[in-house]
Amino acid sequence: MANARQYAVTMMAIVGCLGVSAPAGVAGQPVQKSMEGSSGQTKEGSSAPITDGSKVTLLYQITVPGDDRIEVRDLSQFVQGQHEMLPALEQAVSGMRRGDKAEVKLSEDQAFGAYDSKKKTVVPTKELPSGVKAGDIIEDRRTGQQATITQMSDTDAVMDYNHPLAGKPLLFTLTILDVDNPQ
Repeated sequence: MANARQYAVTMMAIVGCLGVSAPAGVAGQPVQKSMEGSSGQTKEGSSAPITDGSKVTLLYQITVPGDDRIEVRDLSQFVQGQHEMLPALEQAVSGMRRGDKAEVKLSEDQAFGAYDSKKKTVVPTKELPSGVKAGDIIEDRRTGQQATITQMSDTDAVMDYNHPLAGKPLLFTLTILDVDNPQ
């Protein structure tokens, strides 16, 4: 298993696009929304609410309740209504404005789905790139999918095709930095 730092780097690489492997049509519930210091006197349209077609810039933090090892923080930019992020998050930010903050709790099904133990395969280590070790995420040359190397021996390796956050409830802390609505 990867150490906490390596796992966090892995999460940043994979979670960069929040819509990867996301189940469609499920919604999380915002826990809290607040407005802080938005005067509405900045760039024209920036205090408008998020609607379909809005280009949104946000800061997000992902944590797994009860697991201090996993925390991801990053900036993201997406167009509302284009399904570029998890459906539950897209629904949660709808109507928010620049400066708004929200915490959104997602079940494993709303986030990256249940962990499926059938999504593992054993491959000969000679088929892996040199220098690969347990905990690394690689692209399977045969399928084009990303997989985590979970175990390795001199002869074989176990590749896990589950999203690293599959099977985990997640807490997203969101801060809307900018909303650019189409004219």
